[in-house]
Amino acid sequence: MMDRRTFLARAAAAPVVFGLAEAQDAAPEWIGRAVDRMKETGRWGIAIVIPAAPPERLRLRHALWALTAFEEVDGEAHELFSQAVFLALSPELARSRFGVKHDANRILLSPEGRVLAADRVEPKVYESGASFAASFRPFLHGNDGERLAERGRAIQAALPPHLRQAAARLGSESAEERAGGAVVLVREIEKLTPYLAWLRRSGGNERQRRHAGLLLSSYFGSLDPRAPGSRLPYGCTGPHHHSPCPYCGQGAIPPRTRMFLHFLAGPEPAPRRDD
Repeated sequence: MMDRRTFLARAAAAPVVFGLAEAQDAAPEWIGRAVDRMKETGRWGIAIVIPAAPPERLRLRHALWALTAFEEVDGEAHELFSQAVFLALSPELARSRFGVKHDANRILLSPEGRVLAADRVEPKVYESGASFAASFRPFLHGNDGERLAERGRAIQAALPPHLRQAAARLGSESAEERAGGAVVLVREIEKLTPYLAWLRRSGGNERQRRHAGLLLSSYFGSLDPRAPGSRLPYGCTGPHHHSPCPYCGQGAIPPRTRMFLHFLAGPEPAPRRDD
């Protein structure tokens, strides 16, 4: 039986253009922007090496888009996308920029942009949020969470008192205190996502762990779904939806409704001018 996520992903596949190869020139400027973002936010980087063959590349781009598109599902994957800066690189760029082996198709980078690990995974890890998280969580956090714990403790040690107190208030019995702590943390959340991931796993009590997870999920939901380096990996373009009536704005169809209609009726042909 097809689950809701698979149905939505397949329904959206026809009209979606989600590019992985369009921005892969010899020295793309977005690699520098991605590394700068890693340094500014203290996040790891994960470079996904895109397949060279068009059919495999098409499947990967649809799978990546589906993992990031729907806020109501794939929460485990969204947490990982919130904790690291993702890039999508051609094999040539991966080798020239990071010096990885020919068969590696994902690379873990330190917040300073150094290669920490590289390996190869099968395409099936992108098929669902659960399989993505099962593969990428130990790759990012360490097999026993040791990398996450080290990063979380380092961030906590450097926190100013007001942020440390706000994090502690997430575990309070008082709903008002928890809400107040969350408000303070949200103001600095760009630099706190690995710390919140650590609290979610190792917080002092169940309330603190749960509310750290809620902050991560709400952060992901606030991100621009179309901006590379936001929800989408750097090196991607899209998604873009063709609209047959883009100008007047009267009777506009919401994007998700348009996805569903295209799934039922087939995609509209691209506009063409006859000479």
